[in-house]
Amino acid sequence: MRVTKRPLLPTNRSRDPERPRAVGRPNTFFERVTGTGARPGAFEDFLTNVTPEAMKRLVKRMAEGASRFDFGGIAPFVRTLAPQERRVLFDTALETLAPSELAGFERNVGTEGLRLLAIGGLDTEPTLLTERFGANVTTRVAELYASGAHAAPRGVEDCAFLFGRGLFGNQVPGYLAVNRDALSGWVPKRQRQLLRYDTAADSTDNASRIAEQVYAAVSRGYRPVLFGHSKFGLDLRRAFAAYPDLKKQVAGVVFVQPVSTAAVMNRIRGLPYLGDAASNLSWAVFGSNGAVDDLGTTGARPHGRRVEPWPGDEVPTVIVASSSDERSWLRPVVRQLAQVGVSSDGALALAEQVGFAGAAVAVFPNGGDHFQLVVDSEAIVGRRMEPKALTRAAVTALFEQAEAMKTKRLLALRAR
Repeated sequence: MRVTKRPLLPTNRSRDPERPRAVGRPNTFFERVTGTGARPGAFEDFLTNVTPEAMKRLVKRMAEGASRFDFGGIAPFVRTLAPQERRVLFDTALETLAPSELAGFERNVGTEGLRLLAIGGLDTEPTLLTERFGANVTTRVAELYASGAHAAPRGVEDCAFLFGRGLFGNQVPGYLAVNRDALSGWVPKRQRQLLRYDTAADSTDNASRIAEQVYAAVSRGYRPVLFGHSKFGLDLRRAFAAYPDLKKQVAGVVFVQPVSTAAVMNRIRGLPYLGDAASNLSWAVFGSNGAVDDLGTTGARPHGRRVEPWPGDEVPTVIVASSSDERSWLRPVVRQLAQVGVSSDGALALAEQVGFAGAAVAVFPNGGDHFQLVVDSEAIVGRRMEPKALTRAAVTALFEQAEAMKTKRLLALRAR
C-alpha cells in the first residue's frame, strides 16, 4: 500500500479546547494512511477536520490495509476517539465499503471495536427524534410511588385499561401481568385486558389491530386508557397517525420505557453478520422480522422511515423512563453503553424513552432495566422499584395530567 507523506486534508481549524487529547502509544497504521505525526491527538484532529471525500479514502485504506488475522477485541485507537468521531467513521464505512471490504475494516478495528464505533454517537445524539417532552413529573410520581398510590383516581371505574406489549412480548411469560394486577383494586379484570396483535410484526401492520380493539372498548361504553411498554410506543404512534379519530377515543396513555426510534437496533442492523443474525433469528423463532427491521429503520439517517409526530397536545400522556445499573441481568449491555457515556435500561438509551412531544415524563435513573418494571418472575433480579406501586403512581399522574390539560383548554377558550 502506498504511504502518503502529507495529510489527506490540511487542518485549518483549531482543536476543541474542551476535549482532552488522546494519550498513549501512536497508531502507526493511521499515521501512515493519514500522514499525521506521532503526537497525541493527531489522528483525532484529522477526523475532526477531514472532508467527506477524504474520510471515504480513509476507510478504503483501512479495509485494504487490514491484517488477515482477526482482531477480536477493540483496537486501541478506537478508545481514544470522541463519540462523534466514532460515529462519523462508522457511518462512512457503511456508506462506502462493499460487504467484502467491511470484513477487512472489521479486522482493523476489532469485532468489539466495530460495535463501539456503531454506538459511539449515542451520548451526543441518543435519539433521531426532534420531539421533546412537555413536562417533568418525576417528583410527583415519586411522591405517589412512596405512598403506594392506593387511592383510585376519580373516574377510573369508567375506564378500560388496554395493555400493549413490546417486541416479542407474546413470547414472554407474565409480560405486563404485574402491571395489570396493580389495578385490581380499581377496576375488575374485564377492564384490564391485553391487546392482541403480533408483537414481532411491523408497527404499521399492528396499527389496525390496535385501533379495532380501542373502538371495541368504546362501543362497550368505556373510556380506554392505553398502558404500554417498549415497542408499543411506536405501534401506538403509527395507529394514531393511521386513524386520526382514535386520539379522541382514548382517555390517555401511560408508557413504561417506550421507543419510537431505536438507535441501538439501527446500529446493530448495520453491523456485518450481527444485523443479519438478528433478522434471521426473529424470522426463524417468531415467523416475522418486521419488528426488527421496523425498529432499525424508523428515523434512521439518511433515508429511514418517517416518524409520525406524537399527539401529546391532544392525548394526555405519562412516560416512566428509567436506566439500570450493574444489578441487572442486562448488565453487559448496560456496561457497554455506559462506556460511551450512555445511560440505558439495557435495551434503550434513557434519552430515547422521552422523545414524545407534549408528554409528562418521570425519569428514574437506576430505577429498573428493560424488564424489571413489567415482568414479575424469579428470573428478574436486582429490582429497585416495585412495579405495582409504580404502575398506580403513573396512572394517577395520568389522570392529573388529563385534568390539567382540560383546564388549560377551558382557559384558552375563555380567553378568546
